[in-house]
Amino acid sequence: MAARPSRWKALQRASKGKGMKFEGLIPLLRDEPTYREFLARTQESLAQSGRGGGFPLASLQVIEAARPYLIAALQRDWPGPIVVITGRPEQAYHLADEVRTWSDAPGRVLHFPAPDALFYDRSPWDAETLHARINALFALLTLQGEAQKGQGMVITASMWALMIKTAPPLALRRAARTVHKGDPLSLYRFLEACVRAGYEPASVVETPGTFSHRGSIVDIYPPNLPEPLRVDFFGDEIDSIRTFSPATQRSIETVAEATLAPASEALPEWGPQAAEALRALDITRCNAATRQRLAEEIERIAAGHYTPGMTFYLPYLYPRPGTLLDYLPAGTLLLVDDPVALETAALNLEHQAQNLRAEMIQDGDLPANFAVPYFTWEQLKERFAADAAISLGFGAEEERSPLGRTFMAAPRYAGQLREALSDLTELCEDGQRVVLVTRQAERLSDLLREQRVHVSPVQDLPAAPPFGSLTLVDGILAEGWVHLPSRLVILTDAEIFGWMRQRRRTPPSRTRAAPESLFADLKPGDYVVHVEYGIGRYHGMVRKAIAGLEREYIEIEYANGDRLFVPIHQADRVSRYIGADDREPYMHRLGGTEWATAREKAQRAVRDIARELLELYALREITPGHAFSPDTEWQREMEASFPYEETEDQLRALAEIKADMEKPNPMDRLVCGDVGYGKTEVALRAAFKAVMDGKQVAVLVPTTVLAQQHFHTFRRRLRAFPIVVEM
Repeated sequence: MAARPSRWKALQRASKGKGMKFEGLIPLLRDEPTYREFLARTQESLAQSGRGGGFPLASLQVIEAARPYLIAALQRDWPGPIVVITGRPEQAYHLADEVRTWSDAPGRVLHFPAPDALFYDRSPWDAETLHARINALFALLTLQGEAQKGQGMVITASMWALMIKTAPPLALRRAARTVHKGDPLSLYRFLEACVRAGYEPASVVETPGTFSHRGSIVDIYPPNLPEPLRVDFFGDEIDSIRTFSPATQRSIETVAEATLAPASEALPEWGPQAAEALRALDITRCNAATRQRLAEEIERIAAGHYTPGMTFYLPYLYPRPGTLLDYLPAGTLLLVDDPVALETAALNLEHQAQNLRAEMIQDGDLPANFAVPYFTWEQLKERFAADAAISLGFGAEEERSPLGRTFMAAPRYAGQLREALSDLTELCEDGQRVVLVTRQAERLSDLLREQRVHVSPVQDLPAAPPFGSLTLVDGILAEGWVHLPSRLVILTDAEIFGWMRQRRRTPPSRTRAAPESLFADLKPGDYVVHVEYGIGRYHGMVRKAIAGLEREYIEIEYANGDRLFVPIHQADRVSRYIGADDREPYMHRLGGTEWATAREKAQRAVRDIARELLELYALREITPGHAFSPDTEWQREMEASFPYEETEDQLRALAEIKADMEKPNPMDRLVCGDVGYGKTEVALRAAFKAVMDGKQVAVLVPTTVLAQQHFHTFRRRLRAFPIVVEM
């Protein structure tokens, strides 16, 4: 279900729960005396103790649901940047999302993500993750010595993201470059600087971290800028600098200067100084594929060249690797989740890393003397103490802090709507400011109208509601809470219906596997297929010198003892043989015609199938079908009860399926996606739409277990509607 971003991002933004803003409620906390006292006391404590003391310096003991609200208020009042550390990566991601909902400056809320690759894992980091990390680090780097400029900046990060050894501030500062119109600068020196800063060459610049060169023009997309730049040279001088659209490649506006952040934490210019340490790696006990790969990568890095997956070598590139905490300017407010949660997350990651390291060394995938690529919990705990970290949650104190006592958990009704509606009325009569954030806004509005409470759903809260009012917001919020001094009661679907609507993360983009990974799991004697020569027997890796150049080859045996040596860079032409049964296959002969005949026969069969499909599709086009009615109110209610935020691909698939169903032609659509990506929900909504038109729906699955799972899912989701679900 691949999506076209330009078309379907607009559809996602138009969906419920998107773009809601609650900044109008922030003054209720900012004007509260306990909050003002906390703010003054914290500033005084940090000024007196400097960046040092115990860990945590203090514990606010604020309930988790209210922490985004508190952070958004601090974003306005704290005279410097705010960094928040959570235990798990998904917590940091969702916390940034929630703070943006409350903030009046959501663009200044940044997320410092953890890569998908575990410590010691060679998988290249996702480009989006890499550039988000650089963006956060560079944003802090620009504040060194001028923390006041960081007022309003909030950065969330997890322990995983924090533990990774990264580039120190000195390295990023040295790799950054500010260019001005009229600067005397050689075009080729500029291109060389781009490569040293980790930018990758591309034919067309569309994504951050890439650059291209044609004639006197260099296009470059720095991760710290919203649009790429087009730098035009006239001789050895910058003639103009323009921003341009990566979609249309057309120039937008001229700028006088621009600061270019580096494109990676692993900077190639530091490779030569790491050469000695990298060459000291003991690769003799590694397997052949790992040995070859490491040797080639080490030589490229030692020469100062970029190599894919260079982040694997981060612990070697810098004499003193850094962490996010090294970028904090004086005046930064460092907040952490509950210290116990942080310690648990860090120790679990260390344990996983140690197990993976032992496993990889045993399998020959990692040198035994490879450096530790992360900071330990004990090291980071010392840094937290040195940087005067404050816990948002609970510490050693038994009594709750004054600020923590101003918040309490919201009441929960677990779907008991009659009780919930009665309490809402009583709360309003008691003078409370009740804000109900729900995806069932239209339904609850109708139910409230029956209670003689007339309220229409809104999307935003630009100002605080009056006392004794009920505000119905059509949107998504994780959990509710109560702020006692301002008589503010926030309720969500979690409290009213007993389920919490989760915002799903965008799945990471897939990266192309290295060629050697295609045959790394093969054993000598396994049958393989070469795309040009057919079926043979794999004999392992061999080294051969041809024309004075020694390299590794895949050795394949064919019939009559023929041997084929495939260069390692052509490994993608070789794949494991998968037969219909356990019988050994017939091995082809090099120079024979059997393989070419078999390929030609298969191609003819494919053409025959394509012809039959074309005839079938043409027949479908002229066959009349049933045009289903547009979505009903029940359809919208059922879809609003989905306990997750729809992905962009789900929204696209659903829009196209519904459009097909409402046409008077038979639908012919395949929905394809990995496990856990939401295909069942798409099918459920299409089935519900058909039932709403008086039709029956049959769901066919390959196994009894899967049928049972779908049966329970359909019954649970549709139990509020007069629909019979049977198996």
